[in-house]
Amino acid sequence: MHFFLNLMNSHLQPIPSRWFNGHVWRPIVTGVLAAQIIAMVLLWNSNQRVIEKAWLIEASGYLSVPTFRVASSLSQMGSIACGGLFFSLTLGVLLSLLTVLWKSIWKGFPRFRIGILALGGGFWFACLWGINANGFSVLPAIFFAAVPLSILILASFSPPKELNVSKTGFNLPFVAPLIILSGVLIFSYEHSVFVRFRDAVLLDSPLGEAINRFYYRYTLMAAEAIKPIHQKSVKTFRWNGEWPEEIKNEMKIILIKKDYLPVPDDPSPDIIVSVDPSGVTLKDYYGKSETISHEEFKSAPSRYLDAFSIQSDQFTFFRRALLISLLIGFPFLVYMLCYECLFCLSQIFLDKNYAAVTAGALCLAMGLGVFAAVNFHDTAPLKLDDLPALSRSSEVPIRIKTAQALAHSTSNEAGEVLREMMMDSQVNVSCMAIWALGSRRDRAYIETLRDFLLNQADWYRQWYAYQALRKLGWRQQPSR
Repeated sequence: MHFFLNLMNSHLQPIPSRWFNGHVWRPIVTGVLAAQIIAMVLLWNSNQRVIEKAWLIEASGYLSVPTFRVASSLSQMGSIACGGLFFSLTLGVLLSLLTVLWKSIWKGFPRFRIGILALGGGFWFACLWGINANGFSVLPAIFFAAVPLSILILASFSPPKELNVSKTGFNLPFVAPLIILSGVLIFSYEHSVFVRFRDAVLLDSPLGEAINRFYYRYTLMAAEAIKPIHQKSVKTFRWNGEWPEEIKNEMKIILIKKDYLPVPDDPSPDIIVSVDPSGVTLKDYYGKSETISHEEFKSAPSRYLDAFSIQSDQFTFFRRALLISLLIGFPFLVYMLCYECLFCLSQIFLDKNYAAVTAGALCLAMGLGVFAAVNFHDTAPLKLDDLPALSRSSEVPIRIKTAQALAHSTSNEAGEVLREMMMDSQVNVSCMAIWALGSRRDRAYIETLRDFLLNQADWYRQWYAYQALRKLGWRQQPSR
């Protein structure tokens, strides 16, 4: 231990003296605030469209998800600000960290500034090119430009004492646990990791449950803003030109089966559909179009609608960057917050060097503890010998697993138990019960699910109910 501390004293600077006390937090907070503003503008535009779309769909006699009653609440600035955190605390943090790192390298290696400038400029140019590769995408491009520019502008007016990487090198107590935890995350990552983290960590405490509720309440609006057309629950289309009534009715049936609803008064439909002797032409709001022959379109409408959706998708790069930042940017932010808090607490009892080592060791221990909880969480199948007791368990993961297991249960009680669990106040239990009802393939549940959807005030539950209805073979029919 003494050798390690001597090494740290002679070659390394204690990380908090340079990375904290405003030197790194100030530009990160600036970048996150810039990201939050752009994200709120993005969500405001998207939410206004969701509200307009819900009203037009219901006015045309169809079922909207979310319903207009639920969509109306999306104009509240509090909801928009909460939804914006999904972007600012992930991609905003990652872009801020990259900018701070780039500035530190710029200052630390003055002889190589031309190359460093070219590297940074090339990276951001590549990002902007990726964002606009499928058509000019204004707000995502501004997002990627505004975060680094806000940090650089702040530095030009009040340059802080930045980290000089050519002199300080790595701060072992801070960096070593970070490298270990990053390796663990990378090598253990799989798609189910988020669900396992929810069940093993978040749902095991009141604070975690509050975070879980926040996530499921506000992130669906963020996802809706950047989804491709074919992944939205309901889509709208508008006819273009005069169609023979026979062809129009045939195409209408095909499109409604794929959840594309005819809304003639929609000023900005998801697609505009026209027909002529050469075939069916699909056109999006931004002017991209594709023509398919009549027979090809009728033989595989999903194939061509999905392909056109992907072709007109302007958020592909943005979504991929968000996923990367969710795995890197947000965890790094949490790590930095934990390290600083633990360092400050340790300084009450220890000197700076011992406090740095203690903070790093505690961060590593907590990170490995979370990893163990997630990866060794009990996933054994339940024995459905007492359905009422299991469905009312005080443990949320048990209720979720019960609903999941009942999806294919042959028990006579299963359907009734799932109807009760659908009303559970915990969103994950309720949604899993809805999914299970849809998976049972019993059309007797259609009315139950439709009534549930219409009387819900929660978009997430409505979305699950709609997917369950579609699995049961229900189709949109105009009510007037």
